[in-house]
Amino acid sequence: MELLVDNRPINDTCRITEWQTVEFACTPAQGDELLLLLNGEALEPFMRPGDPAWRWRWNPQNAVGRFAVLLQATRPDSVAEELHAVIEVAPRKIDQERYTLLLDNLQQNVYGLIYTLAGGMIGIRMQSLESPPESQLLQTYVHLLDERFSQLDRAIAQIARRPRTELRPHTERVEAGQARDWRPDPSDWRSANVQAPTAHAQTPIPTEVSQARSTPSADTYENRLVKRLLDELWRRTRLIAALAQREGGRASERSRSISAIAVRCNEVTKRLHELRALPFLAEVGPLTSFHGPTPALQREPAYRVVYRFWQDVRRYPFIAVETPLFDLPIQELPRLYECWCLLQVAQALLDLPDVQVHEQKLVVAAETDFTLALVEDETLLVLGWSDLTLRLRYQPRYRRNPLRRTGGEADTTAHSLYSHPRSSFISLDRHTRIPDLAVEIERPDKPPTVVLFDAKYRLDASGGVPEDALADAYTYLGSIGLPSGERAARAAMLLFPGQGAAELYSSGVGALPLLPGAVGALQERLEQLLTS
Repeated sequence: MELLVDNRPINDTCRITEWQTVEFACTPAQGDELLLLLNGEALEPFMRPGDPAWRWRWNPQNAVGRFAVLLQATRPDSVAEELHAVIEVAPRKIDQERYTLLLDNLQQNVYGLIYTLAGGMIGIRMQSLESPPESQLLQTYVHLLDERFSQLDRAIAQIARRPRTELRPHTERVEAGQARDWRPDPSDWRSANVQAPTAHAQTPIPTEVSQARSTPSADTYENRLVKRLLDELWRRTRLIAALAQREGGRASERSRSISAIAVRCNEVTKRLHELRALPFLAEVGPLTSFHGPTPALQREPAYRVVYRFWQDVRRYPFIAVETPLFDLPIQELPRLYECWCLLQVAQALLDLPDVQVHEQKLVVAAETDFTLALVEDETLLVLGWSDLTLRLRYQPRYRRNPLRRTGGEADTTAHSLYSHPRSSFISLDRHTRIPDLAVEIERPDKPPTVVLFDAKYRLDASGGVPEDALADAYTYLGSIGLPSGERAARAAMLLFPGQGAAELYSSGVGALPLLPGAVGALQERLEQLLTS
């Protein structure tokens, strides 16, 4: 039994590209029934007049990866013969290149947003980087973990020999005759604890008394910082090792140096585990908050090394391997493009001259860690610009028009039941509308308006957006409004991974090509829409 793919015998592994239609063919023995399954799903066979071969057509569309091929032949006596093979569906070259480009640029955008939103009220755009942020992150930790870690190792070993301690008061029970500074306590006079009067002591005395004492404890602020630093470095080195392994697979020309980083991280992780098990740290509690250096952290040599290392760890944002976006498989390229577009719109808003950040939920900071939070139907940014208040929302839900009273008057009291509590907008029809991005605009003494963006990772034959994508934009433009029934969408812009000039129509619908290195049209168009 032989299976052909496009008239060629299938090997153990056959490779095609996404959206490539292939035709399988097999000529069975007389009386045999054939069944062809791909990943367990049966394909529908067909035959051509005068040709005994059974044929099946299959198009993987945008599904990439390995597919198990199973051909079964069942004879009249029910004895089955099977043929097994694998067909690999690879992404188109342009998608592979675009995936890498978007992924690298996305990480640079994330770092720029961190420095902008986790800093002052007015942020700055990062300068273009010669190498991707992952590479910079790796090199940073090579400096910390390779060149300087031995110094930290020696400092913590020195601290372990004579850790800083503080006297902690506590109360203990001692025999009455051994008490030195006894102050009577009502509990000392319990009948079970009182000696009978004697010839020498006519009044009863307690057998045991409570006595205050102070003992040294290593549970100090400085040692809590040591423990926190070790825990933080242990977690980061494990993640950096994983990042180095992934980066090494993507950059073959640097694979040797990247592999060395992974090996070094594994060595440091092992040593950190040993340091974390030092006896003096067993009684040290967690560092709930860092409130600056103490005189010991500034003056004592070993603790000063710990403090400086802690400062360096806090100086560099750590996000590259903690965001699920960076682990999206290539078949999720449309979602990756959508999220990349969100960050471009956010950065374009933050690049407005003298813009003020009133509220942000895009970057979540926790001590030395930063997380990119792309929460659907949430206000990610609230900005002040000129006399405008701007709200950036990701996949907002604009729900149907509120119930109306008799006579057609809108019942605005029901508005909160159908829209986001921080939004003034609804759907003007019975359908919930969910554009990818929305910039909601509030201006004093004027009705609010909204600019909508929808990311479309599809192109037509001319390299522009398909007609049905434009239809989506017109739908958003006409269906999103205010509880009063007025339309509120100022524009509905499609963002697509193309090149060339933008398409802008008088209706308010438009299409902007947007790719890494070519984002100027977005900034220009956004300013036009906000000032018109």
